[in-house]
Amino acid sequence: MVFTVVALGVVAAWGVAGCGTAPETVSDGAAAAAADVQPRGLLLNTPAASPGYVFFSPLLSDTTYLVETVTGAVVQTWDSEYAPSGFVYLLDDGHLLRGGREPDVAAFGGGGQGGRIQEFTWEGELVWDYRFATEDHLLHHDVEVLPNGNILAIAWEAKSLEETQAMGRRPEMTPEAGLWPDMVVELERQRPIVPASSGSGTRGTT
Repeated sequence: MVFTVVALGVVAAWGVAGCGTAPETVSDGAAAAAADVQPRGLLLNTPAASPGYVFFSPLLSDTTYLVETVTGAVVQTWDSEYAPSGFVYLLDDGHLLRGGREPDVAAFGGGGQGGRIQEFTWEGELVWDYRFATEDHLLHHDVEVLPNGNILAIAWEAKSLEETQAMGRRPEMTPEAGLWPDMVVELERQRPIVPASSGSGTRGTT
């Protein structure tokens, strides 16, 4: 059984420290924007809140949080070198399984793009780091942990205009940059890819 994922949330407030000297003056617009930024932490607590935990990885952060809902107390955090892709899971053994977003994959660009899967212990030690991000393939969005411990992951597979037309795609329905059909790969943690199958999806480039 896997602890269910809570949808990724956009970071509400962030700051920069040690990055040069702060300006002496602030524009009226910037001051107003700063005044509207809410602090992080527990903002509302009513009896209607269900007791339990929230597990999330903010979209613009490399940290994943496990938070207790009634008090807002942070139970645990995990730090990565990568922003998240589209999933975080807490496994039965207390390990964190998290998608990471590869920053420099020029062939692909879109919501949910990833390229990396990482596994951390409860204490935050990185024990598995798998990268599937090239000019031809990129992991994206979600994964499924199978009963045997393997991982099913979905990836885009870049196909050129010529390749898609050779497969029978109608030219008027194909962007000049080609398409990104989906493929599914099964991964065995600590080992290379097991089988891989290419789908016939038609997710296009933008």
